[in-house]
Amino acid sequence: MSEGGAARVGHCGAHVRALWLGKPTRGRATWRRFAVSCLLACAIPTAQAADDLLREVESLLLTQRTRPDAAQFERAKRIAAAEVKRIPGEARAWTTLAWMRMIEHRFMEALDAAKMADRLAPDESRTLALMCDALVELGRYGEAVTTAQHLADLEPGVPAWVRAARLRFLHNDTDGAIQLMARAARTGNARGEAAAWVWLELAQLYLHTGETVAAAQAIAAAQQAYPGLPAILPAKARLLLAQKNPRAALDLYRQAIAIQPRAEEALAAWRLARQLGQDGAATHLAALLEGLARLDTGGLSRRALAEYFADSGQTDRALELARGELAARPDIYSHATLARVLQRAGNRAQAKSHANAALALNTPDAQFQADMRAILAPLPTVQAARP
Repeated sequence: MSEGGAARVGHCGAHVRALWLGKPTRGRATWRRFAVSCLLACAIPTAQAADDLLREVESLLLTQRTRPDAAQFERAKRIAAAEVKRIPGEARAWTTLAWMRMIEHRFMEALDAAKMADRLAPDESRTLALMCDALVELGRYGEAVTTAQHLADLEPGVPAWVRAARLRFLHNDTDGAIQLMARAARTGNARGEAAAWVWLELAQLYLHTGETVAAAQAIAAAQQAYPGLPAILPAKARLLLAQKNPRAALDLYRQAIAIQPRAEEALAAWRLARQLGQDGAATHLAALLEGLARLDTGGLSRRALAEYFADSGQTDRALELARGELAARPDIYSHATLARVLQRAGNRAQAKSHANAALALNTPDAQFQADMRAILAPLPTVQAARP
């Protein structure tokens, strides 16, 4: 496929065959931006206060990714909501609100806010990126592909390549995903948090293919780009697991939890501790997960917590969380979580239904595939004993 001709996205078979990010199609979008900029030039004094407030919110949201602060996040929420009410015709206010709602896992509201921003200022790359992210979380993959392709045609670059790579992986094209994510990693800024996240996503793709050396190199590049990123330790732990070193992986997971307690890492560590027979560590991690469940009033960790409660025999709590997660985030991974929980609860028929939904894109995640195929496998036939 030529780089100059941006091919269309297709859903034929199990693969997404496009999202090749060619030259931008400017035309009317460029002239629209020019006209809007001319109009805004006349309103700079009155817009300055709003600009300053929205810039403050954006700064607070960026800080949350490495140094979460509940009080500062609440302040950002208040400002974003107030600005949308005060200047409802300002696209940037709606884009900021969409970003806020994505962080809160309020994906339908995030999509609505992004669509409003797009109506006010069409074809802005950040708005399209947020719209694509929300559509993926809502399991609306066809619309996500269309939006990602539009972003790619409009403004080829790291944001478009990253989203195209994610969609290619979801649609069982790991090689295409790696190609695009590697391009994003090597083309973007060499330093900074955003660069580190792209390298970590590339590392995870390599782990899906068993390329542990390439994954290690990508993690090292992430650490060089932004040494203090909390997500680097869990990435190293996953690498150690792929290298068949579970004890070292558990140690790294526990280090990560000490820096930033997250249910996803606590669940992985708890499972490892039980597997390794480290009962004391498992008890401590179970208490941590119970505490995180009490604190998770916004439902940000429902998926991991549902898995924990199912594994620990608390089926009713697991079902409540898994069903709540699917309602708010109806993607293939939420279907997979509910399938696992229903299987453990003994509801085989419903578990199969959700397992089939989870496998709709044939996403090439080995553990994911193994879990769903096990649910769908027929029960072994019990042979009657001979007299």
